[in-house]
Amino acid sequence: MDVVLLSNDLMLTASLEHSARRVGGVVKTVSDVDEVIQRCSSGDVRLVVVDLSVPKLDLDTLLTQTRQATAP
Repeated sequence: MDVVLLSNDLMLTASLEHSARRVGGVVKTVSDVDEVIQRCSSGDVRLVVVDLSVPKLDLDTLLTQTRQATAP
């Protein structure tokens, strides 16, 4: 299971990577919305985790484009 993490926080990243490894998952950390969309459209992403403290985060764009990228 692949997890995409949108975050700039090293502590959050390390914690989530550790937890994912324990259950056989892989975390791919990205730093902006465009990277989230790219990962979602090109891989087997099962979960997107968003750090709400990411600067200039546009949730409307993130949600709309993620839905479009993962639509069947």
